Amino acid sequence: MALVDDKDVSKYEKERYGAPDQKLVDRREQGMVDEIIRTLGLNKGRVLDAPCGYGRFSTLFAKHGVEIICADVSTAMVARSQERVAGEGHRGLYVVMDIRHLPFKANAVEATFTMRLFHHGFAREQMGEILTELARVTRRWVILSYYRSNWLHGLFRRLKGFSSRIRMMTHAEFNAEVACAPLVIRSRRPAIPFLHAQTLVVLEKIVHDR
Repeated sequence: MALVDDKDVSKYEKERYGAPDQKLVDRREQGMVDEIIRTLGLNKGRVLDAPCGYGRFSTLFAKHGVEIICADVSTAMVARSQERVAGEGHRGLYVVMDIRHLPFKANAVEATFTMRLFHHGFAREQMGEILTELARVTRRWVILSYYRSNWLHGLFRRLKGFSSRIRMMTHAEFNAEVACAPLVIRSRRPAIPFLHAQTLVVLEKIVHDR
């Protein structure tokens, strides 16, 4: 299930967003997540960053004063997130886990954050199960990204010769997955309209007695 082998974490961190176009995407994503943190007031609560990867967003949450939980199936990724967060002078909780079976009680966090997972095959196939599990552990917010079907982005990947396969979905397909979990869509925005498939979504947990 691990997307990057433990021994390749350092290489992945250095190279993943090194190209000019990827640097642009990274800046855009960072800005959007920063806005979400501010808008939802997440600096007042605990957030689960799963999968945290090498801590690309964990440090951003920590800088806002969020009580961050960095979780990933990769031991090396969790360790690297810890190094990055501690390097910024912040503290966090670090857990090696399977996102389909989170080791937390219900309503344990104010929000969950899942970036760049659902375009991978296994996660797309088990999306409903994962969304239900994220909804279980959050008190209110589920923040995530998915790749919306975008022919221009797909063409660009082919021209660049990318060998990895990604799973895009339509808004209707995404909506159908969300409908199976106790969640409702509150906002949905593309990272770079028309040019990139990456889409950020804020979901709110349905609590009938709220």
